[in-house]
Amino acid sequence: MTGKNNDKIRYVVVGGAVAVVLLSVGAGMAFFFRTLVIWWIPAAVAAAIAVASAPALSARWGWLTGHGGRLFNFLCHVVITSSVLYGAILAANYVFADESTVHEEIAVVRSKYSKKHTRYRRGARGRQLPAGEYSTWHILVEFDNGKDKEISMPLDKYNKIKVGSRRRFTMAMGLFGMPVIR
Repeated sequence: MTGKNNDKIRYVVVGGAVAVVLLSVGAGMAFFFRTLVIWWIPAAVAAAIAVASAPALSARWGWLTGHGGRLFNFLCHVVITSSVLYGAILAANYVFADESTVHEEIAVVRSKYSKKHTRYRRGARGRQLPAGEYSTWHILVEFDNGKDKEISMPLDKYNKIKVGSRRRFTMAMGLFGMPVIR
């Protein structure tokens, strides 16, 4: 009976780990859109920390994965830890931004464009069938320091913006030195 209970507990923990990874990556993406940083910098920092901690901690993943292979447990540790750290780094940078550095910056709208996406509906036997298209609207702004940022927005705001116009953004310096848009 003990083996069955351990398997049930392990399945619950694996499901929780998958949920934590998905939430962390989603939170990281949400905070990334409010941070002026190249995408690979926080990802590389998170991956470096995960790889550096893997030799000491990857053996402990065996109870969760049910697999004795070192490489498999190493990869599980790196993927899960780097995903959680990615979200944590960007969230901490945004949430704990220094309020004394809040200032306004003016950015120039370099381009504006829309992206077409296909909307899908559920079909028979779990298939996904195309059900039309929808659009998202984006502008590319350039700040005084030369950094570019793509910003998505609703159609009514998009229609009022002209290329070459200037937009004001409230900025602050994040905890890890990455500027954030407030």
